[in-house]
Amino acid sequence: MYPSHSPDEEKMSPPTTPSQCHLKPTIPTEPLKSSHPTPPPEETPHTVPQGRQTAIAILLILANIVTMLPFGAGMGGGLHIASTLHVTTPSQASWIAASYPLTAGAFVLMSGRLGSIYGHARVLLLGAAWWIVWTLGNGFCNDFISFNVVRAVSGMGGAMVVPNAVAIVGMTFPPGRMRNRCLGLIGAGAPIGGWTGELIFCLVWSNGGVVEFLRGFHDSQFAWIDPVPSEDHAN
Repeated sequence: MYPSHSPDEEKMSPPTTPSQCHLKPTIPTEPLKSSHPTPPPEETPHTVPQGRQTAIAILLILANIVTMLPFGAGMGGGLHIASTLHVTTPSQASWIAASYPLTAGAFVLMSGRLGSIYGHARVLLLGAAWWIVWTLGNGFCNDFISFNVVRAVSGMGGAMVVPNAVAIVGMTFPPGRMRNRCLGLIGAGAPIGGWTGELIFCLVWSNGGVVEFLRGFHDSQFAWIDPVPSEDHAN
């Protein structure tokens, strides 16, 4: 026979539904993983030794100066370079001075964004290799149009170097005097590199002569603002 239960005992029995049961809290055994990607090891800020920081600062400053040499050489020697390419009109010769900074300034923001995605050191090295290849190819151009096209393409390499060099300085050096000096010297690299490019052009054009050097230096500084004689005065 089955045991009988009284109605009072049925009312006093505890609930057995799953919603009324007390569940024990579960403690995760593994740490939660963040959804944000971690930066590459070379971009971890302030983990570089002092000696390596100095070497990085010197290389970045020199890289910024070197990429501005073609700009100064084109500004100072644009008319002379155009004459060797059978172009004598100053309005057309100005493309030699404008082609390089045109692309170097247009691709700065894009190159900085690519550096933040793929790594500033990688994009900087890619830009340096790009600049070397196209700058060497610029010396083999025998046509005015091809010379300016290759020169403009090489400016894209300079655009990859400048913003990523600034970003590497900001991640390598902690806030302080050393970072401020590096940023200041990188900013001064543009005028220093441009003026040095003009001097190099004058030395190459003068072929070692003092008088030719002084004449070339004068032309490089004032060729774009001196009045060009007309054909009537020339005759």
